[in-house]
Amino acid sequence: MGPQRKYNGPKNNSTRTMQKFLDAVGEIITKYGYSGLVIKNIAEVSGLRRSQLDHHFGNINNLIETYIRNKDYWVGFTQQVTELIKQHGGNYGRELAESIMINQLDYFYQNREMQQVILWQLCERNPILFRIGEEREQLGERLFNMTDPHFHGTDVDIRAVSALVIAGIYHLVLHSQYNDSLFCGVDISTDQGMERIKRAIRLIMSNTYESARTQKAENSNTQSGRYRATKTPVRDRRRRSYRPSSQIKKR
Repeated sequence: MGPQRKYNGPKNNSTRTMQKFLDAVGEIITKYGYSGLVIKNIAEVSGLRRSQLDHHFGNINNLIETYIRNKDYWVGFTQQVTELIKQHGGNYGRELAESIMINQLDYFYQNREMQQVILWQLCERNPILFRIGEEREQLGERLFNMTDPHFHGTDVDIRAVSALVIAGIYHLVLHSQYNDSLFCGVDISTDQGMERIKRAIRLIMSNTYESARTQKAENSNTQSGRYRATKTPVRDRRRRSYRPSSQIKKR
């Protein structure tokens, strides 16, 4: 008779069961894509019953949503965003914006499951993905509230720049992983190619912030010049030297 497994209580059993379901979702989406996420496949891969899935998650959609929330790069910032804003608000998130973009590139490139999730989001309107997309937008709004003041009064649009960088990251990674080809002569599957993209991200974000700073300085100088030009000049008054009345000629 082999050694008996230690019973760690119903809570631990429940946690292990839930994790088996979540692991099954990850395995299926990696091998078969989002189209393979059906109850039959999940039960088979997890080795568990549908009744257990319903007991722990309510239904398959809740299971999938829980999985995506646990994996999503942006949703993962939800618990940290308040502290990050406190740490980086002094420079309007300049360093934070750059590091978020570069870390997203690394995370998305290495995470096959999230690549499939983004493909799913691009190909199909799904209520689960819509809700998560809205949550990403709410998180982004909190971060933009920190960065926006730096760009007020300029024509530099940090939101549009961020949209292009993030979309570019998604496309570059998906193009590399599923087409196995170069993009503009850059191969991000190599260390050299990946570093080229990271340098470009740093340059884009740095130039974006610097351009806004320069425009604000120029606007300030222009307004100062206008103020000086419109200021009413004070007439010079001749100073008359004092002369005693005896020296004044009488007419």
